[in-house]
Amino acid sequence: MGYSKSLADTYAKNRNRYRSSDKFLTPLLKKIGIKGATVLDFGCGDGSEAERLLAMGAKKIVGVDSSAQMIRLAKAKKLSKSEFSINGTKLKQKAGQFDIVFSRFVLHYIRDLRGQFKELSRVTKKGGHFLALFQCLTDDPKLINTQLPINLGKGRNVTKIKILAKSIDMIREDLSKAGFKPIKMLKVKNSDSSIDPLYKNRFRFKNSTYVLLVEKV
Repeated sequence: MGYSKSLADTYAKNRNRYRSSDKFLTPLLKKIGIKGATVLDFGCGDGSEAERLLAMGAKKIVGVDSSAQMIRLAKAKKLSKSEFSINGTKLKQKAGQFDIVFSRFVLHYIRDLRGQFKELSRVTKKGGHFLALFQCLTDDPKLINTQLPINLGKGRNVTKIKILAKSIDMIREDLSKAGFKPIKMLKVKNSDSSIDPLYKNRFRFKNSTYVLLVEKV
């Protein structure tokens, strides 16, 4: 997603208000072993997740994001044991470099998830894990990658973004083809996100959030 400076700053300011579904991530991070892990924070945003992962005991965080404005904010945190860089879907990192790939609310911005999963699989160690939190908006193959307006938060704290409709069945298939074995895939409650009520085709879509945990085989 192309964040303007004002949108990046607004999102970073309100980010901690959009954490209703984060409670599902912490137990899974502890389960797979965050302490001492080298982590790719894929779609690192303003560096808030990197800060949290380091506090949980991660050895090193490599944060990548397609937004220069988000990388600006992440670098401004001056976190130790971390590095941040602008990166597209093709990653600059070496194969088999990471114990964990972590991605919080990023997958629904990416049009070609099959290709992206293959790239994430490439940089993940065998036996390593990919943990993601994301939104799925459709079960209809014809509606995949339709762009929808989303409201994050409520009242004065609303941030307006646009994401792509994804199908959980397609995600499962693409992960398998990329060499990932499913461990857990949960539909979870997310009270922070809603389809913009002014979007005329909103009733053709559903607003669901998933946590997935897979292992590189």
